[in-house]
Amino acid sequence: MRNFLQTYFKLKENRTSIRVEFIAALTTFVTMVYIIFVNPEILAQTGMNTNSVFVATCLVAAVGSFLVGILANYPIALAPGMGLNAYFVYIIARHAGFDWQAALGAIFLTGLLFILLVALKLHRKIIAAIPHTLIIGIIIGMGLLIALVGLQNMQLIIHQPHAWFKFGSPQLLPVLLFLFGVIIIFVLYHFKVLGGILISILLVTAISLLLGVSKFHGIMSLPPTLKPTLFVFDFHKLFNLTGLGIICAFFIAGLFDFSGVSMGILKQTNIPQQRDYQPRFAKALLSDGIATLLCGCFGSSGTTAYLENSAGIHAGGRTGLTAVIISILFLLVLFFAPLTKTIPICATAPPLIFIGYHMVKHFREINWPDLTDVIPTLAIAAIIPFAGSVADGAGVGFIAYIILKLITKKTKAINPTLIVFGIIFVIYFMGT
Repeated sequence: MRNFLQTYFKLKENRTSIRVEFIAALTTFVTMVYIIFVNPEILAQTGMNTNSVFVATCLVAAVGSFLVGILANYPIALAPGMGLNAYFVYIIARHAGFDWQAALGAIFLTGLLFILLVALKLHRKIIAAIPHTLIIGIIIGMGLLIALVGLQNMQLIIHQPHAWFKFGSPQLLPVLLFLFGVIIIFVLYHFKVLGGILISILLVTAISLLLGVSKFHGIMSLPPTLKPTLFVFDFHKLFNLTGLGIICAFFIAGLFDFSGVSMGILKQTNIPQQRDYQPRFAKALLSDGIATLLCGCFGSSGTTAYLENSAGIHAGGRTGLTAVIISILFLLVLFFAPLTKTIPICATAPPLIFIGYHMVKHFREINWPDLTDVIPTLAIAAIIPFAGSVADGAGVGFIAYIILKLITKKTKAINPTLIVFGIIFVIYFMGT
């Protein structure tokens, strides 16, 4: 088995090992496992059964992550996206008569479109069409968003009706543990200690248990039934302009969430420089399409690549073995859900600050002398954290990039595919 894993995942070629991949997988899983509790609570606003959504979340995360690992050999885990589930609820709340069964039908068709996109090899045009400066903006924006999420999780900053953010009133002890975790991660990173993020999470969790900040919720429980949301999708309400617009919105949001996050994460490795990068990216997108299709079948909002994958990459994850191990952990968590509730927010928030720092460092790669590059890049970097959406930030950046290049007569920087996506984003914004 060891030889098989070494050969199949090309561990030596990627300068990694089974041990390192396991630590990376555990690191990523611990930082993103919150989704199995948050996703059901969000989708419950539509009337969906929380227990069923819990099972669906675990299953689609397991299948999606496994496919990415096996097909694309990427150290990237998939799971229902936070922005995508909020949009799922928003769509139903906005459109009268559009229930969650119809929304699941739209999710199913979105996954089917992803699969067709890869089958027709249109994904290559998408990758080639995105200018490097816009990718940099997406990476920076994601870094700011990740750090912002970490601060919000700790309630150090909160949303206000008349202001973007305001200092919160968090409890002192959790904040001290949070700061301790941040310091531990950066110190271990400075001394190049392998698995520093995981060490920080486990150490803060142990201390929080001793101090009573978190509680031990038990170890095992039987998983609930999936029946309330299994194969109950409805297509009848989608065959009109409103339905088609919703499918288009899900497709654009899902595609650019996945593409933007994946490219930003993989830039931290040497994978983009490898010859088989594009074929592997296509397989990763195909995996996301299949997982999204299953979301419609099982009962969840669409999947995407998670920002928290950066934690595993910084822990040394370089191959699909990381993703495969994560998929196994998502299956196991169906039976160990009480144990995951023991990990406090003050333990999972520090890695987000650390990851955000590393991604924001790409500011130095901005083409500062050219304002037609700078303005769209900074627009993306600012809008992603404030809007909480990679798709919204990318959309504004694409449109601004095209307009500025046309005004300054730098038309060679614009390709037909980029223009098509600019038009699609205009339609996307008009419908949201």
